[in-house]
Amino acid sequence: MLSPISQVGVDATDWFLATHSPITCEDSAGPVEQQDLFEELFAASKPETLVIVKGEHGAGKSQLINWLKLRFDDALAHGEHPGVGKRRLRSVLIRRRSGSLKDALEQLVEQLPEYERYLAKIQAAIAGVSGEAAKRRLYTEMQHCLLATRDATHKKLKALDEVFNANATVAWLCRKGGAIDRNIRRLTEESDVAAREALPPFTDEDFDFPANARFGFDDDLADRLSDDEALRRDAATRATEHLRQAIAGLTGLRGHTLNEIFRQIREEMQRQGEALALFVEDVSTLSVLDEELINALQPLNDPALCPLLSVLGMTVPAFNRLPDNLRGRTDRVLEILPQASLTTSEAGGDATDRFVARYLNGLRVGPQQVHVLGDDVRHYGDQRHSACEECALKSKCFEAFGAVRFGEAEVGLYPLSPGAARRLLSGLTDTKLLTPRTLLQFVVLRLLGGMAKESRSVNLGMSIEPRSPRDLLVEQDRMLIGWTADQKGRIPFLLYYWTGSETLAGGATSLSPMLPWFGHPPFSQGTAPRPSPVRPQAPEPKPRVPLVPEVSSKYTEAINRLQAWFRLERPLEGDSDFRKMLAAVITQSLPLDDVREPSDRIRRASGSIDASNIEIEGMIRKPSVASKARFSFSRSEEIFQLLTDLSAFEHLGRKSWRFPGGEDARRRYGTWLANNADKLIRSFDFSSSKPADAIRVGIRFLHLAYRFSNRKDLPPDKAGAVEAIVSFKPTPALTLTASTQELAASLPQRVQEIRDFIVEEQAVRQGTGGINFIDPRPFIEHLSAPPEDLSLGEIDAAKTVTDYPAIGRLIASKWAKLDEVLGEEQRALYRLTYSLEPLLRAWGLSTGSIPDALREYLEGARAVIKACEAAGQSLGDSGLQNQIRDLAPAVVSRYVLAIEDAIKVLEAEPVSVLNLDIASVKDTVDFVSRADNAIQRLQQTLAERLSEVLTEEEVEMDRNNALSAIDELVALGSEESGAAGAKV
Repeated sequence: MLSPISQVGVDATDWFLATHSPITCEDSAGPVEQQDLFEELFAASKPETLVIVKGEHGAGKSQLINWLKLRFDDALAHGEHPGVGKRRLRSVLIRRRSGSLKDALEQLVEQLPEYERYLAKIQAAIAGVSGEAAKRRLYTEMQHCLLATRDATHKKLKALDEVFNANATVAWLCRKGGAIDRNIRRLTEESDVAAREALPPFTDEDFDFPANARFGFDDDLADRLSDDEALRRDAATRATEHLRQAIAGLTGLRGHTLNEIFRQIREEMQRQGEALALFVEDVSTLSVLDEELINALQPLNDPALCPLLSVLGMTVPAFNRLPDNLRGRTDRVLEILPQASLTTSEAGGDATDRFVARYLNGLRVGPQQVHVLGDDVRHYGDQRHSACEECALKSKCFEAFGAVRFGEAEVGLYPLSPGAARRLLSGLTDTKLLTPRTLLQFVVLRLLGGMAKESRSVNLGMSIEPRSPRDLLVEQDRMLIGWTADQKGRIPFLLYYWTGSETLAGGATSLSPMLPWFGHPPFSQGTAPRPSPVRPQAPEPKPRVPLVPEVSSKYTEAINRLQAWFRLERPLEGDSDFRKMLAAVITQSLPLDDVREPSDRIRRASGSIDASNIEIEGMIRKPSVASKARFSFSRSEEIFQLLTDLSAFEHLGRKSWRFPGGEDARRRYGTWLANNADKLIRSFDFSSSKPADAIRVGIRFLHLAYRFSNRKDLPPDKAGAVEAIVSFKPTPALTLTASTQELAASLPQRVQEIRDFIVEEQAVRQGTGGINFIDPRPFIEHLSAPPEDLSLGEIDAAKTVTDYPAIGRLIASKWAKLDEVLGEEQRALYRLTYSLEPLLRAWGLSTGSIPDALREYLEGARAVIKACEAAGQSLGDSGLQNQIRDLAPAVVSRYVLAIEDAIKVLEAEPVSVLNLDIASVKDTVDFVSRADNAIQRLQQTLAERLSEVLTEEEVEMDRNNALSAIDELVALGSEESGAAGAKV
């Protein structure tokens, strides 16, 4: 419950009131008390007032602004009339909460639902500031902003806008962890005050582009960014200068847009006779729209607009960044000094002690009773009850550590002492900002944590400057005999801070009664008797006005109805009154923050719990059919007593236990609640199916999805496996059949859906905020299934669809038949792999071993290409030719290994497909097919060319034929010559 940040949610109002300390701020005229400020603002008749409350982190701006909001609401609830007359004053508070722009805008929309039509642009802004699409839009807005100022930019970076307009740079500039990604997450995720002081800047790393992103923009700029680190830093500086404008453009609310939205709302409120009081805890939650908001709230002196009071919290750096013209438009600037809550003069003791005592008392009464303290503040202005009153150790504790008085109540300071908180705050070494938040965060929280540990550190868990006693060297041999070294080492931290004394002799008397509480032995030398502590006297009490009559007629009537219902077993008249009381028990008293089963999702599905969810035996009205969770109460002595005590709480104490006999009633109620809390919590679960079965199916699916997406098994260690399951991002995996492609396409959405379901079911949340922890045991149990098990497990499909729609859709999908789907995929893999066989056989290769034949083929293909290149012959496809030429042994082995892995999968069960990178097999087959087609075309071309060229054998044959012909001619000539001679 204890937090250094103001707790002001609906359920934390009592805690806020109980622990709030009065705050004094200052303006140009001097100090301003919080009550005086409220009265001035509430009574203000000006139609428009703009007030800025500035201060350092943790000074109390949120405390003051929330107190003003609560005080406004209380005054209106009690019929007090504000300065705006008879108008209905609407008060809106934008809390810091997560600190994101998205959250701040959502709060504005939620609190003005009837003005939704005017808030459409804000709703569009909420939807548009998250996700990958938002990164791309911010990337584009950066280009627009840089382009608009291009002419005024140094020539070296004049083309910087092109960097944000090149397809090659998008992935790099929008990468996770880059400036664009960090700024988008700042708009939507939780952040602290210090982080919101400035936008995440661009860095030189953002402009150190990888090789595949150094094109698509000015070539000269690309080269210089690659070579010159100083230029990259200059580029980052220039880009950062335009971030605010670009983000404002991303939201769609820059310029006069936000101004116009508020104007339209105020015009409508004027027509409706309303006035608006707007309180903003921290303007920095609006990020780049902080100045736009102040512009929208500045006085306009327009009678068409409703009266407007604006109170805005700002850190000092944020205020100092405002232009002079905006500062001049504010009506009043108040400043809260760092220790304003700790130095305000209060009756009854040191202000710092009283500040801490309020928190300690709130912790001690616990969440079940803190409302008593809240009611004290509402009625009396401060606490009037102390958790110490009934403590058996009160006397000894007060004697050792002292107490602070609030009215007639005394609150013990343990584990601090008078003045200790102030001295510890001044002695901190890890912060120089001495504010109330610092006191809580670095002193109280750490001290309570240190005191809770059996083995306490020397400095009790705080980073404080040691203050060794001046006389330690002289006195330790007299007073610290028998002390261990660790115990002696704690004296420099205990003595001064807890007693204020700088000498051991001077402070021993005060420290002596505290020693046993810190686990220390007594001083070895006796100390002087400690005088009785002088406790601050209570101021003279003012006459009290009775809160309620001694006996309420409504109480008497309620008891009479209960008596008739229980004693006479009659129907319960006016049962809605009692059902409302019991509904309040459910919503306000059960420790739901620590509950895992039923899950937060199931409880939310029940909707808001009210009287319709309550069933009392013998009630007249029938239970609501529409209500989901059902809480049943029997007609019994126990429930009769419970309803009697709740009636007294409602009517005699006016929602408190402050009435005669109230303490006994409170104890009875606490006992009943402790005995029945588990039963009531179980009643939230209206589902008819078993959540454990649905969780098992979900975890089994995530296991299979991980293997399907990543093509490998989970890490062998349990912690690594659980981490992988809850954090992996599904990546597109190449598949071969329509069924597996359908699974792959739906995988990202289905993984997120199932993961969200499991986290919701297994998470234990921290208050109304984020997840405290996730129970890992179901993950460990269900991730132990054997790898060959592809089933999601047995589950009642009909019930599951109703109770767990996401799981119902899952078991109705093909994921429930993954073994069949993988069998089909394995058959497609067979066809793909063995499509190589006829190709290899066509080249005369033995296909007894396809991997061996493939290796021989690839090596031969490389040799062919090299021979062709040596002869000046081209393949006609330079890329493919280079790829074949580069078939080094390692590359060949990679292709061969892909086919070997595929064959192993084909020889195993279909589940082994989940361990195979099908893309590598497909790439191998595609490459071989392309290479084969190209080589065949080359062979055909060469054959055609060679058909016109004579071989040596053909030339020799022609030569021989020619010689033979010549010989024949010679012989023929000889014969003819001989014949002629004979005739002669």
